Amino acid sequence: MNNVTNEIVRSQLGGALLTGYSATPEYLTKLKKNISLVREIARQYCDLTITDVDSRIYFVRYFVMIIKDVIKFLPTYIDELRPGRRLEAFCISSGVHRDDVFWKWCDTVCCDMEGQVVYHHLKESLDELRELLAEVENAMMHCDPAIFERFFYIEEQHYSSSGVARRFETWLYDNGYPDIDKLRELQAQVVAETLKMGVLDFAKTPSQKEIDEVNRDTLKGLLPYDFEMTADFIVACAKWRRFMHWDGYTLIVNYKKYGKYIQAHFYDFSDKQLQAIFELDMMVHLINEELARLNQVTTITITNHVPEEELFKFIHPSISGEEEWQIHEEVKRLVTHHGIQEICQYLYQMAKDKRILLPQMPSAAYAELVRMGMPTTAGFSEKYFKNHYRII
Repeated sequence: MNNVTNEIVRSQLGGALLTGYSATPEYLTKLKKNISLVREIARQYCDLTITDVDSRIYFVRYFVMIIKDVIKFLPTYIDELRPGRRLEAFCISSGVHRDDVFWKWCDTVCCDMEGQVVYHHLKESLDELRELLAEVENAMMHCDPAIFERFFYIEEQHYSSSGVARRFETWLYDNGYPDIDKLRELQAQVVAETLKMGVLDFAKTPSQKEIDEVNRDTLKGLLPYDFEMTADFIVACAKWRRFMHWDGYTLIVNYKKYGKYIQAHFYDFSDKQLQAIFELDMMVHLINEELARLNQVTTITITNHVPEEELFKFIHPSISGEEEWQIHEEVKRLVTHHGIQEICQYLYQMAKDKRILLPQMPSAAYAELVRMGMPTTAGFSEKYFKNHYRII
């Protein structure tokens, strides 16, 4: 577990920032601003209701001036990008060169200016811009993937973590000594809420195989009962799986892939989406830290379990060794921290995951859970248990 924790600390605390990073030069700040302005001017021109030709020509002259400013800085940026510098400071989308909408806006401007003196300056500037943007994209394609990881964390530094930390501390207080299961629920919920904001709308459409690999039953068990599992949400989950993997219950994000996606569509995100993207990363880091702490406590408990303690009777026959005692401890925490409905729902999921094999008779299961520590007070009667008991 220490190796996993070290990986999280290295990545999520920005250890990757230390290699090849220097202060952002002034020209790059101007370039970032002007490339955004070029897109915005092209869009606004196509929305203009002004029919006066002289007014439109004045607008286009300003457009050409901004394009020339971009063209002036791009060669320097490309030269610095090739050896692996500057990507962290410049959020130009690698998709700008292939942004059909943007170039349609430019085509509209050119068509309107045909026959005008400014037309040739406009056409030459746009052709040069297209060529330079293609070079930028080509340079990015040959960058070390680690640079996209570095980009992600440098952008994340623009957002404060104090609000996220307060929310997590409040959640810990409200849930009073949460166990691993509750942390997994929080983990699923914060990811789901961010995905529903459309932060992966620009990722490639997943295959049917990727969609089928989304474990809907597990998600239903972790998310609030009234969470709407729409088709779009399942598609977003399939996309999210491309950027992460699990180490036990710990969520590990591949920042080389994820950072490249964020960088490629930086201009496409709204301010709220960008904030959600980086705040999710901060929250996942806090949850992972708490999971690591609890897992360490659980490991000590399992290692020091009393040999005379009788193992939970309904562990699946395919499971053996230390994993048996892990499931044993998991069931003990389950029955001592949750109500009947949650207990039955979680047992059903464990059975579906082939971790336990529940008996046909509810009374046998009830007796074993009582032995494991489940109370028999009001709300925990055998009759109430039978109403919620399910087997595969």
